[in-house]
Amino acid sequence: LNDPNDTMPGDYGGIDSAGHQFRLSTFGSADVQIHDAAGHRYNLVPGKTATVQMPIHPAMLAAAPASIPFWHYDSKQGVWLRDGAAMRVGNSYEAQSAHFSAVNMDLANSDGACTRIVVDTGIMPVPFRIRMTPLTGNFVVDAGHQDQVIGDGLNVVVREPPNTTVQFDMVDSDGNVIPNASQTITTGLTSASGAMWDPAPNPPYLDCTSEVRYDVHTVQALFPAPPQGFLSYRTPPAYLDPLQAPALAADYYNRIDPGHQKTAPGDTNDFAHWKTINGFDRPGETHTIYQNQYDLGFGRDMHMQTGGQNGLCANCIAYYVTNFETVEKAVSPGPSDQKATVAMEFSPQNNVSGIPYTKFYVFNPDGSITNSVALDDFGPKFVPTLCIICHNGNINSMGADGNLTTSRFIPFDLESFRFHPTDPNWSQATQEPRFKEMNRGILDHTNASAPVRLVITHWYGTEGDTGLPNPTFDATAVPSQWTSPTNQAPLYDAVVKTSCRSCHTTRDPGDTGQDISWQSYDSLDQESTFARILACTATGPLHHIMPQAERTFARFWLSTNPNGPLVIANSALSGFQMPNNSCQ
Repeated sequence: LNDPNDTMPGDYGGIDSAGHQFRLSTFGSADVQIHDAAGHRYNLVPGKTATVQMPIHPAMLAAAPASIPFWHYDSKQGVWLRDGAAMRVGNSYEAQSAHFSAVNMDLANSDGACTRIVVDTGIMPVPFRIRMTPLTGNFVVDAGHQDQVIGDGLNVVVREPPNTTVQFDMVDSDGNVIPNASQTITTGLTSASGAMWDPAPNPPYLDCTSEVRYDVHTVQALFPAPPQGFLSYRTPPAYLDPLQAPALAADYYNRIDPGHQKTAPGDTNDFAHWKTINGFDRPGETHTIYQNQYDLGFGRDMHMQTGGQNGLCANCIAYYVTNFETVEKAVSPGPSDQKATVAMEFSPQNNVSGIPYTKFYVFNPDGSITNSVALDDFGPKFVPTLCIICHNGNINSMGADGNLTTSRFIPFDLESFRFHPTDPNWSQATQEPRFKEMNRGILDHTNASAPVRLVITHWYGTEGDTGLPNPTFDATAVPSQWTSPTNQAPLYDAVVKTSCRSCHTTRDPGDTGQDISWQSYDSLDQESTFARILACTATGPLHHIMPQAERTFARFWLSTNPNGPLVIANSALSGFQMPNNSCQ
């Protein structure tokens, strides 16, 4: 009952001699193995028995019946089989066993409740483990016996004792309970799914009356939101004020599109005009569909075109993406599935000639331009400050033509994407060449930062080789300045590329007054005290500012394989040395 090594086999499933299935409640278990000096295992002679005496745990004496079913573990079936009964003799149980094996004194319960485990796999990668600890019902069970692997978006825990309060903890790959990620539920009444385990019940387990969810709303309950909310860091207050921000967004559109060819308020042809001016009415565009798991979580219908309206603008490239709830809906949308479309150009103001720069647009599903859009659960935010949170750019130095000189395109990180599970036209393998061309477009036709150039060239070959010789994306690529002179790849893999890289690579080391570019381990180490304040302190005016996207924030805190906050807290970064070696 208190074995720290969790050696009790099975999962509390038992079968009697008539084939009836039971949920077991143990009063004690032992595994008897006898070997000779050469390691050969002994057993009792057929027909002989041995007496097994098992002390009753002091906390369970009051509830211990005069007799209790006696079981042994069948390792071939992975289940406990009933051997008869054990009798209470004083403060112990005694039974006759016909073999040396794992034996168990358990009550047999034919009922069972169940709990649905619903996972947003975009923020909580599977598989991961949960630990279930009963808080009521006088159960004396080591927590280690209550672990279950969660392997998909919908799971079920069966054979639970009905009407029992249970604490669910997330467990990382090292067996550590993740701080502050506990949830407590009360199991419901017995149900068909709850009592069923051979064969296992079929989804969606709707008769289970209790549920545990792992999603962004769970995270909101477990971790405080940033003081200003998400996608708002360093945003001037006026751009967050719904009374002032619409006029500021309209002013931005007027600067980048002074003739309102693409941004005429209320014109449902705005998006059609934008596509025409950027060459999407002619052949040659590149098209992909995927789901961005690490960032906003949307299914994304992405398009790229170069050359402008007639293909002759050497300084023109444009991308647009229509958002959907999932990649499945992006591939086969219903009449009301389409969300906003976000578009970006790197082009001169008149889309013909002159100095190109990055411009942002957001279109409603009906094709009209909009000043704002909600990309998470914290309400709409306004263009362009909504965009520059991740794409970079200083709103305070915006030019008269709307030029945010350090605003850049984010590379396509295939490791962070989910692809359609059954349609081969939209698998990763089929789309590899298209994504390579989209990344090449950023490299060749935009103001890509040095970190973006390094990561794209490394994904498709060698850092700095803009020829991109390899045909497919290399998810294992780690920048050389993270592996030399010391190898910090574990920190990069566990934290940087999953929680930081998408946005921070748009920051260039040459940008005056900008943020950490993450181009090297040293660049992070130099700012690691500030990074700790923004990401890992539980109080203060800047607590939990980073990561700045809601889903990325959730993924960082709920990561288990390994747990990102523990990795960065235990890193060699100078800002995380004692007594500040924590992330909470």
